[in-house]
Amino acid sequence: ASSRVFPTTWGSLMSTSGCSGNHRRQRLAELFADVPIGRPARCRASVNSDDGPIGVRGRGGSLVLCVSGWLHLLPALRCGPCAGGTVLRALVTRLKEDRTREKVLVDYWPEPLAPVGNQVRTRTLYSGVTNGTERNDLVAGNYATPDAGLPSPLGCQNVGEVTDVGPDVTRLKVGDVMFSGVWLVSDHLEYVVVPQDELLVRLPDSVDQRHAALLGMASVAVHVCRSINVRAGEDVLIVGQGCVGQITAQIAHSLGAGVDVCDVDPQRLQTAKVMGCAQAVFDTSGTGWDEHIGDGAYDTVVDLAGVPGMENRLIAAARPHGKVALIAGRDEVRYDFNLGQSRQITLRQISHFDVADLTRACRALERGTIRVAPLLRDVVPVREAGRIYDTLRDDPGRLMGTVFEW
Repeated sequence: ASSRVFPTTWGSLMSTSGCSGNHRRQRLAELFADVPIGRPARCRASVNSDDGPIGVRGRGGSLVLCVSGWLHLLPALRCGPCAGGTVLRALVTRLKEDRTREKVLVDYWPEPLAPVGNQVRTRTLYSGVTNGTERNDLVAGNYATPDAGLPSPLGCQNVGEVTDVGPDVTRLKVGDVMFSGVWLVSDHLEYVVVPQDELLVRLPDSVDQRHAALLGMASVAVHVCRSINVRAGEDVLIVGQGCVGQITAQIAHSLGAGVDVCDVDPQRLQTAKVMGCAQAVFDTSGTGWDEHIGDGAYDTVVDLAGVPGMENRLIAAARPHGKVALIAGRDEVRYDFNLGQSRQITLRQISHFDVADLTRACRALERGTIRVAPLLRDVVPVREAGRIYDTLRDDPGRLMGTVFEW
């Protein structure tokens, strides 16, 4: 369809690539396993040509052309070992033969382009697992990467050392260590390129870089408390004691609120007791909610668990004119309108953090207001990531804070 641009047959595509045949076939099989011929992959932008629509997709430096519905991998999409360059590693979610998903380390991810403008390029030192978001991706949840977009290195907690800067960069220099949390950019990649005005912050020397790899979840907790305006003297219930829930409790406590927390996992409840930020720690498994959570007992209820069908109970726990904040991903929210109206509750949906949240979280981590060390259960070499993600998919309660060493 577009022979003057690139050959259209698989054989020609193989021969024009810079990789060895077997290695190339492995990469192509993963890149295009779920892209049906005749329809383009998810394209970031598109232009027109004489041969029909052309879509361009960029992921970590990769370029894919969708010409007249056919997919062509540019020869420039090369891997380190075959092109004689640096071996580039990535943690990618991919489909297994049974159509379930796994996340594994690969060593052929495309090398990102050199930084331009105000971009910086970093070499990853540590990356943190975002438990809820990455598990959603592993189980093909409501905001997971579509099958056609796999393999994908989804992540948003990256600590890296600046190795190169664009000509317009003013706030960072080569050798700086920074955290970046840009959605679909700060992935689990060996190298990352990101604009300096995006979600990133230079790390002070006094901050443990392993702890900083969880700054994304800490920033979500800051965003939660800012969004619902937690104040001194309020009674706050935090439902769910994963990493974000634990840090939310720390922040609310530091603001002077009376904090109660609950969960169904004994280990998480024990961690909450050790942290010492909650005035009460409730086990809400079985009939625990009805036994411990009083009707109209809280000014603010923060739900980080996302358990379906809990909305009426969350609202019932709030006082008149109280606030209910929903953070965890969910398909839909259903509640009795009369219950909400009678209490005149404020219902807030809360999403990703911004630069102000990240800056505050980094400052709080430096000062010790936010403590990550007790939450950091696993710091493992990136080559062992496969078993961590198998656990995250199949038995998520066994994990808390997890950081990979690159």
